[in-house]
Amino acid sequence: MATPISTAEESGTAKNQGLLRSSHKNNSCCGTLGCVVRQTSQPGRRGRSRRDFETKALTKKAKGRTDSVHRSPHMSLLRSLFIFLFIAVTAIDSHSLRDPGGASDEPSKSAAPRRRRQMLSDKDSAVVNYYMKKLNELAEKKHPEENQTSSEHGEAAKWRRRMRDDVLNPEEHGRHFEGDIVLFPDQAQQIYEDALKKQRGDKSGHRVKRKFIGSQLRRWDASRPIIYSFDGSHTQREQRIIELALEHWHNITCLNFERDDNANSGNRIVFTDVDGCASNVGRHPLGEEQLVSLAPECIRLGVIAHEVAHALGFWHEQSRPDRDQFVNVQWENIDKDSKGQFLKEDPDDVDNAGVPYDYGSIMHYRSKAFSRYDDLYTISTFVSDYQKTIGQRDQLSFNDIRLMNKIYCGNVCPNKLPCQRGGYTDPRRCDRCRCPDGFTGQLCEQVMAGYGANCGGKTYLTTSNTRITSPGYPREFKEGQECSWLLVAPPGHIVEMQFVGEFEMYCKVRHSLCMDYVEVRNSTDFANTGMRYCCYGTPNSRIRSATTDLVVLFRSFYRGGKGFDAMARAVPEAGTWNAWSPWSACTASCGACGSRMRTRVCPYPSACQGEPMETQVCNTQACTGMCAQKKEEDGQCGGFLSLLRGVRCKQEKTVMAPCENACCPGFQLRRGRCVR
Repeated sequence: MATPISTAEESGTAKNQGLLRSSHKNNSCCGTLGCVVRQTSQPGRRGRSRRDFETKALTKKAKGRTDSVHRSPHMSLLRSLFIFLFIAVTAIDSHSLRDPGGASDEPSKSAAPRRRRQMLSDKDSAVVNYYMKKLNELAEKKHPEENQTSSEHGEAAKWRRRMRDDVLNPEEHGRHFEGDIVLFPDQAQQIYEDALKKQRGDKSGHRVKRKFIGSQLRRWDASRPIIYSFDGSHTQREQRIIELALEHWHNITCLNFERDDNANSGNRIVFTDVDGCASNVGRHPLGEEQLVSLAPECIRLGVIAHEVAHALGFWHEQSRPDRDQFVNVQWENIDKDSKGQFLKEDPDDVDNAGVPYDYGSIMHYRSKAFSRYDDLYTISTFVSDYQKTIGQRDQLSFNDIRLMNKIYCGNVCPNKLPCQRGGYTDPRRCDRCRCPDGFTGQLCEQVMAGYGANCGGKTYLTTSNTRITSPGYPREFKEGQECSWLLVAPPGHIVEMQFVGEFEMYCKVRHSLCMDYVEVRNSTDFANTGMRYCCYGTPNSRIRSATTDLVVLFRSFYRGGKGFDAMARAVPEAGTWNAWSPWSACTASCGACGSRMRTRVCPYPSACQGEPMETQVCNTQACTGMCAQKKEEDGQCGGFLSLLRGVRCKQEKTVMAPCENACCPGFQLRRGRCVR
């Protein structure tokens, strides 16, 4: 029988487990999933049971005893055999106990019997691989590989530890399109043909829509529950985590998910572990089952939400046609066989529903995706302070959720509320707004209260410095604490903020990615993810708001640390300079040959835009009368002997003569004036 995901009978739901903070408490998307990520152990890091360590200790102890005491050959053989059997049995038992929390590792009895599955048939896989190869050839042709590896990297490659699986996002293994997208043959063919036409300059023909899939045939029916099931690949604990991710999508959109392990026909999502982290994009057009592969290393809420987003119709963020306005793809650093993973679409091909490019999207590549060497950037942000924002797999961004709701839930609420701060009418509660991180209230009019600490709030600034810090600074903050500030400058002013003092927030240095962070949103739309600061060392950026308001978010999901210390103040808005000084004297009298300058002073240099000095051409009237000119004349040189031999030398002299040119080079005479 089908079981709705939101019922209390489901043992793995957040309501029963108490893992999710109430979405109505903070009315924010990121706190929910982030909270689960913090409190759910990851198999790749903490999946080893106590028995694993006991087994190793017993093995080492037994080995030490047999080595230190002389035994007869028969006794040693028997003891060795006993130890071998003990280790084997214990290892098998510990392998079955992948859940350190005590949950059974056996597949759910309600799950369908496991059978061998493939993401694609062998025939379809061959077709897709053919077009993938052709796509990479097109990308290589347009961006030839630069083989001149620097001597630094050439030497480093001999000893550098290149454990790629330790560096890659789990879905970034390169076997599929853009790493984790399993294309259907028709999609692969269409993408290749579109790329070929684009390279040839041909704008005609059908194109594949991105960021959200454009074909209605591949969109799910939001008025009906999306059926899902498990094929028996996952343990009960893994199933609970997958269902937590589905419940998160359920809570923040109008979409409903219903489990039915007995379904054997029609559109449905089947979770398996046959091929790493991978999914098709959108609903199967022929009404068949759709596999979402989640291997053990993929059982993280953020990664699951990412793959489910693909199944619901999302492509990757950096594939958008406007990506070159925000990031730079460094083709020379990309692995030779992975250049086809960085294609983008034309503006006519995209369906972004008006949602802007999002550095913080859970669908964005990381900074070093598919790099030739672990320390090379393949994607760099044009604004460097956004570099540590891209590539996160912890939580859905506000714009990820907003796009999904625009596509599937736009007509759920008949009346739209006048939401503030970039919020929109919540399709789950049409009487409230869904608010960006940091805001709450019916219309997003309130600043979110601190969590785990008394911090944050709305702060009105003056021209004097106001200090904001992480909880307890300079003492260390605690894991799980959150603070949100709205800094407000008076009319005619903007907010200026700068970090001071010691700075320490947990990050993944090799990934160039923030785990705990201070986020600053200084744009005109607070729905957009801001610049995230983390790692060690005080950031030297002087941050200025685009309006009178600036949002600062402190988030500690993983561990405690020193934190941050910052000063903020109100400064006159851009363009507020003192008056210009008088023009200086012109450096020439005519012919537009001279220049003059004037200066101005900004009382707050960091807030003013433009230059403090201005120059212009002056005295543009044509030159007439006598002008100083350089002329060459014959002269004698070399003494008397040279004179006898007839040697002559040229000598340059400055003489006054009638002006030959009315204007200086680069200008021409028009109506008595020298103009360019």
